[in-house]
Amino acid sequence: MGFWNKNKEIERAGVGEEPLDPTALLALVDQIGEACADEVDRQGADADQVMATVRLDDLQRVARVELASDGRPLLVGKGFVRELNALAAPLVNQPVGRRLATIEATVADGHLHTQITYSDRT
Repeated sequence: MGFWNKNKEIERAGVGEEPLDPTALLALVDQIGEACADEVDRQGADADQVMATVRLDDLQRVARVELASDGRPLLVGKGFVRELNALAAPLVNQPVGRRLATIEATVADGHLHTQITYSDRT
């Protein structure tokens, strides 16, 4: 029985372009964090107390999203993951040594803080 991984064959916007410069990368990460806070707000939870973890796969697609508000986990739908994938599309051009593993966003008292963890795969 053959196995077909459709995810590797999907064309993504921006493929083949230059990698993001550090300023653009940080701006994109902040946009992803803001999108997570907006999703928490959309679900009716406290958008001023958000913890979000966005996990990326080897191809720099959003693989998993974990959201919490006031310490309570929130459900994340496929539509929101697709929205984040569209937003994170420029990450596909990051060189192998600079690929991201996770993006963590925290909103405390209305202030967004983001942190990037790079993949250790080379």
